[in-house]
Amino acid sequence: MPSTPEADASSKMLAAINAKENDANLKQIQERNEQQKATMDKMALDKMIADQNLFFAIMQNALRRKLELAALQQELEQAAKLTGFANLKQALNVAKNPDGQSPLQQAFQQQKFDDAQRLLDSGAIAGPRERAAFEIALDSKAARDFGLPPIREVEKLHPVKDYGLVLGIEMTSKDGTLSQFGHIGPCYQLLTDAVTKHASTNPDFAEIANAYQFSNSAAAFSASTSQRNPEAGIEISNRIQEGKLTTIPVSFSGHTMGLSVVPDGPDSKSGYLVFTNKGLGAKPGEEGTQIYRVSDLSKIDPNFVNTMMNGHSDGTSHEKIMGMISKVTDGAPPIHSIPQEAQKVDNCSVVNSQANVEGILLCQPGSPHEKF
Repeated sequence: MPSTPEADASSKMLAAINAKENDANLKQIQERNEQQKATMDKMALDKMIADQNLFFAIMQNALRRKLELAALQQELEQAAKLTGFANLKQALNVAKNPDGQSPLQQAFQQQKFDDAQRLLDSGAIAGPRERAAFEIALDSKAARDFGLPPIREVEKLHPVKDYGLVLGIEMTSKDGTLSQFGHIGPCYQLLTDAVTKHASTNPDFAEIANAYQFSNSAAAFSASTSQRNPEAGIEISNRIQEGKLTTIPVSFSGHTMGLSVVPDGPDSKSGYLVFTNKGLGAKPGEEGTQIYRVSDLSKIDPNFVNTMMNGHSDGTSHEKIMGMISKVTDGAPPIHSIPQEAQKVDNCSVVNSQANVEGILLCQPGSPHEKF
């Protein structure tokens, strides 16, 4: 088969990501940095964080300008030394943004594969976290457009993820699989199974279990992409118009959140929209669940549902997701907020939907709405 630019780019990236020496090289670089941090006082640590934020800002500006690789590397080398790093390679593998992402991890989660390749060419090393983020990003339109191979079918979570995502434990299995980062499909199935099991002995959860079962079946996720577009959006929207409690899978590129609709009652045309985000995109101090009033449930139409459900796969931005939520809630602020602990690890595909249930329980008929 003749070589193509897309195939060459794909092969080059895969080779760099899967290089056997990656973990050892990355560990060596990062251990030196941890040793330095251990001797720093608070003022020095604060300066280090500020320097890392500055490096990220310079790097993002340079990547946006699409410089030639040599010019990019020269500018970033200068930025690395300006911000206290010995060289560019150290900066690319030690610096973290306020969300705890390395430059390469951020590029993968944002599905910016051209940027990721330029970072790899400049000395970035793909460790367990970067590889895990890459594996999730593979199931996206951006990955297909870049020429990367289709993701293998993912029906169940790796055992290490089964524990790590639910318990918030970060570890790496012997086969190199990180316990964090999970595809939407198997995680939504895990949540559906958990709520269904809980409802078997707690009748108050029966309606919530039914909502999860319906949306999970309607979406029919493979990895992180619904296999039933646009039918899923139509079916889920119709359920909402019937006044039934409904969960809606929701994500943007690289991050999964929690979303549900709690109508005021059967055949009701109004109700509550319950939105949860404890991680990327949430402002510091505002992590948790927001409850909005929806005066006209017909605004939660098939297009809204499909956009929410396919946010990661389509590479939808956080801004677009929040803009559409604002539109269906008439731009009004939340009527109630539930502060919830911010994500400490990359288990968004489980913890946000899990935390969303607290908001659902508060909004169900019979709950004390007057506290809003």
